[in-house]
Amino acid sequence: MLKSFLQKNKFLLLKIFSLLVVSAFLFSFSSVNNPLNKSTEYFIKNIFPEKSLDSSIILIRISSNDIETIGPWPIKRSYYALLIRNLKSLGVKKIGLEVFLSARITSQSIYDKLLESEISDAKNVVLSSVAGEIYLKDGIYFTDSLSLPTPKLLNDEIETGHINFYDINNFSIPAELISFNHIEKAFAVQLTNTQ
Repeated sequence: MLKSFLQKNKFLLLKIFSLLVVSAFLFSFSSVNNPLNKSTEYFIKNIFPEKSLDSSIILIRISSNDIETIGPWPIKRSYYALLIRNLKSLGVKKIGLEVFLSARITSQSIYDKLLESEISDAKNVVLSSVAGEIYLKDGIYFTDSLSLPTPKLLNDEIETGHINFYDINNFSIPAELISFNHIEKAFAVQLTNTQ
């Protein structure tokens, strides 16, 4: 009976054996893993290209030329407020501001209330937060501290999401972090949340 099974399923057994050999090789030589992942990703993207472009996401890049034009870094918060107002008037569903708006910059404090007002009025803005040390315990990600942007400190209703990596080599971003009794979702998770 076993002999008959082996004869009928030679190809299946060969596939399973090959998979085990490749897996053992990759686990043994982890330095091969990353280039192999990138090659596989490139191969799959070229075989199965995206059918149509997604125009629902717009990225605004601020270059060094822009900084020279509008003023030194950090950019005035009034510019962010104006940008949020204009995007709202265009009917944008969700606005993500990945630049961390620190409370430490006293020269920006005059514009904090203006920015908080525009964000509150828009009701669709997600700001970035920054976690301290991240650790994994029982499958749950925790952080020892969480820095919130100034507008969130002024208005607790403003949405935030953390922009931290857990493992930068594998681009591992925790979907949720727990900071004391607060659950902070990832920035990308908050942007895709349509509720």
